[in-house]
Amino acid sequence: MANITWLLCLKTESNGVTAEDVNRFERQLSRKHILGPQGEDGKGGTLSFHCLTDDPEGISEYVNIIHLKRDENYINDNWFILETFDLGRYGVEAIEEFDEKGESHGFVHPEIQLVDVKYQLTDAAQMPFFMGRVPHAGNSVTDHNAYLTEEQMEYNKKHSHTYVRFVPSNFVSNNSKYVPGFMSFTNGTIKKIREKFMEDPYKYQQQYGNNAQKFIEDCIEEDESIQDYGTKPGTILEYPVENKELLEKYRIAYENEIKPNFPYSWAGPTLSEDEENDESTLFQNLRMWYKQPLISDDFGHDVGDHDYHLGLAQQVLFVKADDVEKMHEDRFASLYIANHYA
Repeated sequence: MANITWLLCLKTESNGVTAEDVNRFERQLSRKHILGPQGEDGKGGTLSFHCLTDDPEGISEYVNIIHLKRDENYINDNWFILETFDLGRYGVEAIEEFDEKGESHGFVHPEIQLVDVKYQLTDAAQMPFFMGRVPHAGNSVTDHNAYLTEEQMEYNKKHSHTYVRFVPSNFVSNNSKYVPGFMSFTNGTIKKIREKFMEDPYKYQQQYGNNAQKFIEDCIEEDESIQDYGTKPGTILEYPVENKELLEKYRIAYENEIKPNFPYSWAGPTLSEDEENDESTLFQNLRMWYKQPLISDDFGHDVGDHDYHLGLAQQVLFVKADDVEKMHEDRFASLYIANHYA
């Protein structure tokens, strides 16, 4: 059976996303051969890219459009993110699954992987978002992309949850636990968050301002039936152009908080002691990510100790410049960030 996954972005009149942002993201997905059936056996999953928007003008024909219903309850466009929680209102229901022989396996709700297309896919991003499906309600989170304590894992075994996966807010300061605009969930399973908002939309928009992400997190914390969990750390980086002080803060956080929590074995097969000392080992270069800083200083490599620098650390899958217009003034950004905006 195929896994039906929708990559979904939101574009409104004033949420900061343009048609070119959407088109650029689609081109990156297509260039990396991410969209479409994954494997001839039909078991790898099927991914498609969609845009929920009230203004499709200028968006590429290769992007699937879902026409957003403007609602007077939204006085701030950032809050339209809640519309993605109830796509049944837009005709998105269970989808029939077929195997490689064309035989039906019944209907399934697609997994929604919300993405912020203002971020760009890096060279390390072979698969979009977090890779691996969000568990269905009643199943435990056991995949290697989850970050839960042992207590949380044990609790999950005894309780039924609806799961929502986010990106930890390692390099984003917005008073929320996770990065806004990125999350995974099964279609329709968290529409209760939108329903709560609609009970008094003006109150919540006054209370939270632009920070719809914090409202979502608070709703989940108050609802014992919903379990949130994070992806591997350091997945997303907003690069501070020409801001050495903030960049140094990110570097320190990366060395002290992210690297120690990033399993070494994820970088490839475990090496023996002899292999680690062998400069010609096949996986030597793949292993060098562990020596890498968040951002490389020398833009090259030191042949003496083989400490290769590849620009961004390899677990950074999405990156954006906080000031695109000034990228050419920043040596690192002009070499390693600007090309993702091509």
